[in-house]
Amino acid sequence: MTALPHGIAHVSSAGAGAFLPARSPSDWQSLIENLVARARANGLVQVLVDNERWILGAVEERDRSGCCRCGATLESACCSATEEGAAYCLSCVVARYSQRRDRGQEGDR
Repeated sequence: MTALPHGIAHVSSAGAGAFLPARSPSDWQSLIENLVARARANGLVQVLVDNERWILGAVEERDRSGCCRCGATLESACCSATEEGAAYCLSCVVARYSQRRDRGQEGDR
């Protein structure tokens, strides 16, 4: 498999896939909206972005726990392929990429 260019997300779920931009805050907002809609419609959604793989799925009310980073109650959980058992809220995943992007821009100045 060839790596995706930086700032491009590949989103896939049962019977569908799409490439979406993931560079700016507005790109991420659109990406989140797309992910939530796909998770509600299809159950699990896979996201490949910046050489990482995430699985997103809706969490049943009785099974809701807290985000590993901020502790917020999870309605949709993002699980990293490299961090077994850790579940994050979408806001923390986006913040993770925003911080990386900001650090990268600082290094370019």
